Amino acid sequence: MPALTRRRFLLGLSAACCAAGGLFARRTTSGQQTPPQPPSTPLYPIDVCTDSAGQLYVSDSRLHAVWILTQDGYKLLYRGSDRYRTPLYRAWDIAPLGEDGFVVSDPGTMDVWLLRKDGSIKPFTARLIRPEEDKQLPVREQRFAGLFDKPMALAVADDGTVYVADLGLNGVYRLSKPGTEPEQIGTVPAPRGIVIDRDGSLVIVSHGKQQLVRLSADGKLSPIVDGFIAPSDVVSFPHQVVLWGEDGYLVSDGYARTLWHIDAKGNVKPLVQGDPLRNPVGLWRSPDGTVYLADPHARKIYRVESDGKLQIAGA
Repeated sequence: MPALTRRRFLLGLSAACCAAGGLFARRTTSGQQTPPQPPSTPLYPIDVCTDSAGQLYVSDSRLHAVWILTQDGYKLLYRGSDRYRTPLYRAWDIAPLGEDGFVVSDPGTMDVWLLRKDGSIKPFTARLIRPEEDKQLPVREQRFAGLFDKPMALAVADDGTVYVADLGLNGVYRLSKPGTEPEQIGTVPAPRGIVIDRDGSLVIVSHGKQQLVRLSADGKLSPIVDGFIAPSDVVSFPHQVVLWGEDGYLVSDGYARTLWHIDAKGNVKPLVQGDPLRNPVGLWRSPDGTVYLADPHARKIYRVESDGKLQIAGA
């Protein structure tokens, strides 16, 4: 490399390193580095739910965190570590579990976690990978591995039973409480979303040939939509499902930037399509029927009105 070219390369590399360092730390007048300030809003809000009081909670897969969303803005309930396989390393779906707090799926640790409202956290099936190395660390920095593969979507029954859709294992599982092994209750191709229907059966978003299916109590699978949810000329990637209206469903579709309304007969039409949606993913229906949507690319939580209008939650 010629001397001038090499010098320019080194100068550019030095400048890039300095710029990168400025993202993570600030140097004081004494020459010491101060820790970076935590963000005040989610970096990647992937899902949302409400507790019994109507309080909003948001999972953030990029910050390894769960936020509380109030009228005054966001505040952190739990923030994990950047260390791989630590609790909520890839926080995904979140659902309330009565007075115990919340269940949060985490493909990063291959497990489901119980997150209490005091910020403490407990695995359902995961165990420490290297306890001799990590036992002195706080839980948020300890490394775990569970019995799942890619647990994505969660649904919680009134009796506290937790249903888990595992994308990697192509199955739906049942958990009764932390410490118990998951029981497989059905085989579903690449499941991403799950909800308990009005009759107690499970409605599942699948990335198989039939994208919205029903899993009955005896483990039988039947299509609600016969084929793909979106039209064949639309680039589509369906994520989650909630109950909508008296007998229908609402499915989020990130690539199509659409919320699809599907009636009881399997007829599909868009309820919301295009702006302001950028990548709609997380869906939640509260007990009073209010539906919330998490859009990680827009970095917003929306309230979905019955006419399809979107209102920014917490604003």
